[in-house]
Amino acid sequence: MRNQRVLVFCILLLQPFLVPSLAQGVLDPGQSDAITAFVESKMADVRLVPGLSVAVVRGDRIVYEQGFGLRDVERKLPVTPQTVFYTASLMKAFTGMTASVLDARGQIDLDTSLRQAFPGLTLSAPLSADRITLRGLLRQAPGFTNGAINFLSSFVGRMAEADLRRALESFSVPNGGEFVYANTNYVLAAEAMERLTHRPWQKLIAETVFRDLGMSHSFLAVDSFSKSQQALPYFTNRARFELLPVSKSDTTINGAGGFFSTAHDIARFVVATLNKGRLDGRQALPAAAVFEAQRAQVMLNARFFEYDRFAYGLGLYHSNYDGKVLLHHFGATRGYRSHMSFMPEKQLGVVVLQNEGGDGSEFADVVATYIYDLLLGKTDALATATGRAAALKAKAARDQAARDGGWLGELERLKVNPLPSSLRVKLLAGVYESERLGRMRITLKAGRPWVSYGALSAELVPSGPDEFLVNWLPSDPPERFRFRSNDSQVSGLDWGNRPFRRTGR
Repeated sequence: MRNQRVLVFCILLLQPFLVPSLAQGVLDPGQSDAITAFVESKMADVRLVPGLSVAVVRGDRIVYEQGFGLRDVERKLPVTPQTVFYTASLMKAFTGMTASVLDARGQIDLDTSLRQAFPGLTLSAPLSADRITLRGLLRQAPGFTNGAINFLSSFVGRMAEADLRRALESFSVPNGGEFVYANTNYVLAAEAMERLTHRPWQKLIAETVFRDLGMSHSFLAVDSFSKSQQALPYFTNRARFELLPVSKSDTTINGAGGFFSTAHDIARFVVATLNKGRLDGRQALPAAAVFEAQRAQVMLNARFFEYDRFAYGLGLYHSNYDGKVLLHHFGATRGYRSHMSFMPEKQLGVVVLQNEGGDGSEFADVVATYIYDLLLGKTDALATATGRAAALKAKAARDQAARDGGWLGELERLKVNPLPSSLRVKLLAGVYESERLGRMRITLKAGRPWVSYGALSAELVPSGPDEFLVNWLPSDPPERFRFRSNDSQVSGLDWGNRPFRRTGR
C-alpha cells in the first residue's frame, strides 16, 4: 500500500508536464447521450435528488453541460446550466487558489506567520503564533484545533476582531501538526489574507479567481444574484422532497464555505487547473500558482466513497480512483451537495451540483464516477454505476426507517402530545450566554418557547421535566436542551456538553 501511494505521489508531481492522453474536443455523441440517459434514469429510480447540474471538461474546454430535474419542486421550475447552487466546502479550493495566486504575484507569502497577520497575538505554550503559518492553515495542518471558531463561524457569523483574537488565545488546542479537516483553518486563512492585503477576503477571491476565470455567475453574497435561477434546498423524507429554510446569510459565508455558483462556472476553474492556468487561449492564472495549489502539501490515508485519499494540497484532496490520480474537493450541507474533480493524466474533469445533501448526497459521486468510467472506456461502466445507485437507494431506505423508529418518530409524537414540563414556559424566556459560544435568546411565540442562535431558530418541544428538543433543521436530528433551575428560577441550560448561563430577560 505504501509503495502504491509513493508511486501515485510521484506521478502527481509530474502531472503538469504530462501530455494529455485523450484527444481534446467534443464528446462522442454516444457518450453524451449515455450520460444524459444514465442521470435521467437513475434520478427517476432512486428518487433522492430533485435537481442536478452536470458539466464535463476534456482538455481545454467544457464538452458537456446539462441540467436535470427541478430547481423549484413546488413551481416545477427546471434546472438549467445557468441554475445557481450553494457550493458549501467546495469554497476551500477557491480560497486555496486565491492564496496561491497572491503568493505567486508577490502580494502575500504563504509562509507568513499568524502573528504577522494578527500582530500581538499570543497563544498558550506549546503553541506559538510565530510558528503557525498561512500555508499550515490551508493544508489543514496548522498544529492546533479550535472548536469555538469552527462552531461560531458556521452558525452565528463572522466574529469581530476582538472576539476572534480572544477565541484564538483562549480555546486553541495543540494537535501535534496532524492533518485535521476543519472549517476553522480556512476561516482564519481568509481573515489572515484580508489583514495582510488590507482588502476584504470576498474581493480577493472575486477579483483574483472569479473575475480572471470569467466566472460571472459566482457570488459571495446571498443577495447579490437573482433568485429566479437559484436551486432551492430540499431534503428527502419518505419519498417526498421537503423544502428547507434558507439557513445561510452573508455573515455565515466565510473562507471555508461557501459561494453560490453554476456548474459552468466551476467547470471553467477545472479547465484552468488542468491547463496550468490557461483558459480561452490566455494565461488566466499564474502557472506557478496552479502548481502550488495542486501540489501535495501533507500526506494522509483516508477513504471517501470510491476515492482513496492520500494527500491534501491547498484546498484540494489527492486521491487514487481505480489506479488513477484524481484531485477533488466536495461540499455538503443540508439542501446542497457539490462535487468538483479532475484527472490530470487523462485531462478529464467533472462538476456535479445538486439541491439535496441528505440521503441523496452520494448521488453526485455516483454520477461523476460513471462519467469517468464511461470516458475511460470501461466496458462495465454502466453496470458498476447502476450497482452504486442501487446501493445508495437501499441505504437511504434503511436510514429513513431508522429515523422513523428513532428521533423523527419521537419528535412527531411529542409535537402532538408533548410531555409535561416542570418548568413554566414563561420562565424560560431570556438571554443565555456561553464564554465559548456566545449568546442565544429564548422568546415566546403564541405561548410556545422559541430559541434563536445566530442564523438558527427553532421551537422548544417539551420532552421531559426539564428537557426540550430543538430541531434546528427538519432534516437533522434534534438537539436536547436541559434547563437548570433554583427555587423555580431558571439559571441556565445545557446544550449537550455546552453550558449556557442565563444572564437576562
